[in-house]
Amino acid sequence: MIRLLNLKAVVLFACLFGAGCAKEKLKPADLENERTGLIHMKTPEDYTSETTSYIFSDDEKPEVMYKRSFNPHQPLQVSITQDQKLLIRFFSPRRIKNLKLWASIAGYDKKILFAQFDVLPPFAEFTCPIPFLNAEKDYHTSEGKTITIMPNPHISPSDITLEIDCDDDYYKKFSNLKTQWNNITFVTVDGHAYWRPMKPWMCREAVAMSLNLAYMFSSSEYEKLMADYNGKFYSNGKAPNNGPVIEDNKVLIERSRWHYRGIAWGVVGGVGGLGGGSWLGITPGAYVAHYGDDIGECMAWFHEFGHGMDYGDSNNTVISNDGGGVPSWRRVCQQLYREMCIDKKLPIYSRRFMHTRRNPNSGQSKYYSAAVIIEDPELDEIDGGLSPKDVDTDFGKDDAPAVSFKLNYADAKVEQKFFAPKDVYVYGDTMYVTNVVNKDNYSWDVFNIASGKPVHVKKITKWVDPSTKEEMPCGYPGSIVRSHNKIYISAGSGSMFVFDANSYECINKVPMGLKADPAFLTVAKDVIYAFRNVVRAFPEDLLEGVASSVDLDSHSLNSICTDYAGNVYAVSYHTKKMTELDPKYMMACKLSVARDITFELNPLSAAWSKDGRLFVTFDSKEGNKFCEVNPKNGKIIRDLTTVGNITLTKPGRCIIRRNTLFIVDQNPEWCVYAIPLSDIK
Repeated sequence: MIRLLNLKAVVLFACLFGAGCAKEKLKPADLENERTGLIHMKTPEDYTSETTSYIFSDDEKPEVMYKRSFNPHQPLQVSITQDQKLLIRFFSPRRIKNLKLWASIAGYDKKILFAQFDVLPPFAEFTCPIPFLNAEKDYHTSEGKTITIMPNPHISPSDITLEIDCDDDYYKKFSNLKTQWNNITFVTVDGHAYWRPMKPWMCREAVAMSLNLAYMFSSSEYEKLMADYNGKFYSNGKAPNNGPVIEDNKVLIERSRWHYRGIAWGVVGGVGGLGGGSWLGITPGAYVAHYGDDIGECMAWFHEFGHGMDYGDSNNTVISNDGGGVPSWRRVCQQLYREMCIDKKLPIYSRRFMHTRRNPNSGQSKYYSAAVIIEDPELDEIDGGLSPKDVDTDFGKDDAPAVSFKLNYADAKVEQKFFAPKDVYVYGDTMYVTNVVNKDNYSWDVFNIASGKPVHVKKITKWVDPSTKEEMPCGYPGSIVRSHNKIYISAGSGSMFVFDANSYECINKVPMGLKADPAFLTVAKDVIYAFRNVVRAFPEDLLEGVASSVDLDSHSLNSICTDYAGNVYAVSYHTKKMTELDPKYMMACKLSVARDITFELNPLSAAWSKDGRLFVTFDSKEGNKFCEVNPKNGKIIRDLTTVGNITLTKPGRCIIRRNTLFIVDQNPEWCVYAIPLSDIK
């Protein structure tokens, strides 16, 4: 899950993020016919390091990066080089399919199908020797016949003319652009007070913005927008009566499509932006925020673009602040840009094409709640989709025999006054308990229950903070869970600490971004969920807060649980509700509410059995402290405050594992009970 990105679908991102590509030979179109000269790339796996690198990869050197340029009318550059190779450069964050290159060769009167790319990855830079340099090769003509091209080791680039043939709808978007820009470049100024060096990820986003701007300014939607606002924008000058000079919408359209015949993108610091002539400098954050499914903020670069159209800051509505009740040109352009993203009309309409926020080199907030959800099979192909991975929750060895015991201070190897369990979690033969008796004795403890009784293994009261490398005491340990080989604990300072389940070494510290301590944790389908006032999701392979729910009400007695199907429920003490979360759009940073279950009493904790029964502990003075509850309407089915010879006095956290109810009872003798479900008829 980031599934940062699906390499088989995109290929590019492994190279952009610094991963290597395996070396292997270019695969010919037909292994059974060595005379076939067609260069045929069938799958993303065919693009190896022998033939393919990637434009603006994260390790690209500045001297290479700053020399790159492209024409948005022709983002696909094809040529024959002086060293007799086919060279393709694709300035696009989005792949194309069904690309064919036809070649006219001096001395032959028929065009031949020279190369075919079933899929061309984003930002690919592909090179391949001309196949017929030293051996005769067979090719298909445009009429469907086969001809033989004789060996020619002395052929020159001028002897071959290439023609692009591509019916991909995305590629065809650039065939009728009305903008006059023919040169997109990338710049900086050494030693300048505000200009900063560009990074490759900024250049990739600049390519997306250039293609989007060229398309938007060429669109009928833009022409209609300018017609709707005709007479509303005015230029820098003053009329004889000292009033503004109204700018005709046709002049504004012409200027936006001309813009010095290009854009030189740059990055600035200390100011919101710099622009003039063809130069357009914006802040790093502006390079990621422009998509409709992100913040949708791009007024800064419409402002600087306006300077490039020769409008100064003195005019009223074209690029300055809104005035006279009329939105500024840059504001209405931003709105149109956002709408065309949402409608998937712009070429690069979603942040999901590149996921630049998640690039470890960008330094940007990696997860920002999507303003809108943009769904598309092509995007799912890139990032695996917006929902969590379809995997089973790791409940440990959950088919182990049920156990029955009472864990008290003696089992915890402490005096009675030093044992106050807060949370309990069971994973196979191991039980974890947090102890919150007082700040000088906070701990979390490990017990082995393989024998059917708790055997103390380890007490952890301090560890080395992986972020500071300094030893720290255990903060208030609110909650603890385990998944696979990691233990997760919320312990003071608003953080979640991650431990190796074998060595108990603290290996990560993750800010949870919640209102206060303590936060309770649960795990479902390789995602850790934390709840205090909102629920936050932390995929295990990312360990960063990806998504948040709406505010569900803050209370120190809130808790959270998971059923055996992997559904997650936030238990809200004050509102007397249990809210099921819908993670369908989790990777778009949204956890929505699927349904609410309302109780008659204030819930403290909930646990689900494998057969779908729901058990809840309540804050109740008389009876109904632990009950089986109807999972549809929250009504109490039966009071289980007394089970056999156990009467619960102040039950709290509970969980069901290995056909056993594990439940914390907080008064008068703090303990953890293990009660076989067979005892709860």
